[in-house]
Amino acid sequence: MLEIGLTNELSRWVVQKINKVRVWPKGLIGYLKKARVFLKMIVKHSLFNNLMTLFVLLNTIVMAMYKWDLDA
Repeated sequence: MLEIGLTNELSRWVVQKINKVRVWPKGLIGYLKKARVFLKMIVKHSLFNNLMTLFVLLNTIVMAMYKWDLDA
């Protein structure tokens, strides 16, 4: 038991520190889980969404140019 009382501020700090700790399983499952977490962080980033939109736009433009060139 702590000699000093656990204030709200101190308890929030402790919870934040504990929440940052990740426990990974050992072996192949652990590596797969780490990879999934990493990929999920990338996909949730706003830059990923913007890049995908840009790629779809570029693909549409290239396909339109290819179709236009065949008709000429």
